[in-house]
Amino acid sequence: MDRRQFLGSALATTALYSTTGLPGLGRVANAGFAPVIDRMLVNVMLDGGPDFRHLFAPAYSADSLSFGYRYWQANSAAHDVDGNSNAWEQRWNQDYFPLAANGYQFGILQNCGWLKDMWDAGNVAIVSNVYGSSSRDHSLSKLVLDQGNRSSGPSNSQRPGWGGRLAAAAGGNVVALTRTPRPFCFGPHASDPENRSDEWLVPAQDVRNMKLYTPETDTDPRWANAVMERTLRSYYAAKRSELPQESAYRRFTAMEQQLREFGEPLDTRLQTLPVPAQIEALYNDTGPLLDNTYFGEQIRNLYDA
Repeated sequence: MDRRQFLGSALATTALYSTTGLPGLGRVANAGFAPVIDRMLVNVMLDGGPDFRHLFAPAYSADSLSFGYRYWQANSAAHDVDGNSNAWEQRWNQDYFPLAANGYQFGILQNCGWLKDMWDAGNVAIVSNVYGSSSRDHSLSKLVLDQGNRSSGPSNSQRPGWGGRLAAAAGGNVVALTRTPRPFCFGPHASDPENRSDEWLVPAQDVRNMKLYTPETDTDPRWANAVMERTLRSYYAAKRSELPQESAYRRFTAMEQQLREFGEPLDTRLQTLPVPAQIEALYNDTGPLLDNTYFGEQIRNLYDA
């Protein structure tokens, strides 16, 4: 499966925003597992990015003063066509689906028919978050895209992402499905909106392995891991009762408690939901369909979330 086929399956992802999804860790123990009925937003980030010289193009125009003429005049070499208007018009007519939106005439490359179908169904909007940036730095452009802030510079990596801001405004959560949450996932800090916070973020790099270790009932209590588990559980429980509310260390003890309250019921629930064979085939150890099985793992996390 190549990247275009993969995208056509609508399964690539890095982060999931939902007003339900995986609730905040502090609320999950009592939240139950109600059916997901609210809409979700899945943010897809391909680090290489599409080539927008070809994916979207303005409609050819014979008016030499129009953008539709000057675009094709300037980009004929990039399209690998002759530098004359007949060649530009032929390229447009043969290789693009003509579309119109808000009075603008443009086209989608015919090789991306799946994208055209999604557009016709009303499921696609083109948002040029990086448009207008004065930098050609690829890493900075990705940061601008994740943050949805065209004024961001190389030193603004701690600004909140647009996914986190959306979650904060809507009272939802962002579920980060990657090993490291992207800047997209972080919301604004309560006391400094220009700084980021993880208050609305649920890291979920492996949804099926989120609970803290708990020995099986038949585990020898003298086994080292069992001893360590009991020791740490008791230690954190004792610390929670000793630390004052204003202590900075309460964040660590609270996180341990929340992970236990969150992870154990989640693990119990997922044990009754096997991974569909079509998804497992993307990342399994025997002939996975994807060259990058990490994509497949993210898809499984999306399914679980």
